[in-house]
Amino acid sequence: RKIRNKSLQVKRPGQPAELSEKMEVLVKLTRPGGRDDENDPGHSKLIMQIPQDILDKGINAENVAKGVDITIVRYPYMAPGDSFRVSWGGVFVFSNPLTPEQADGTTPITVHISEATILEAGDSDSNGLSSTFEAYD
Repeated sequence: RKIRNKSLQVKRPGQPAELSEKMEVLVKLTRPGGRDDENDPGHSKLIMQIPQDILDKGINAENVAKGVDITIVRYPYMAPGDSFRVSWGGVFVFSNPLTPEQADGTTPITVHISEATILEAGDSDSNGLSSTFEAYD
């Protein structure tokens, strides 16, 4: 990340060009997770974890009310303010922006999938339920 002091040239129709006031502009030269070294679908360094008991036993009448906490694993170039869009069976859940403590790895990153989201996504078929996430910086 680099902060540059820049001004822009503005040209309105029928008027001479003017320079804007100088402003600080953040120039980001990386992307979440950095370079993906594999050719598989998804990004090899952007990893989420679903609790093992949900993977083993699924969601049922006894646990659906609690929802599911998805954990996002720390990745290269993670920074405060990054956020996530998790897809649970095609229903999107948006995270809060990362805190400095989450970005530096001292506090876990979880995205809660509520009972309402689980019910909206519905039951999975024999292939299972698709769950993915995107990182935004």
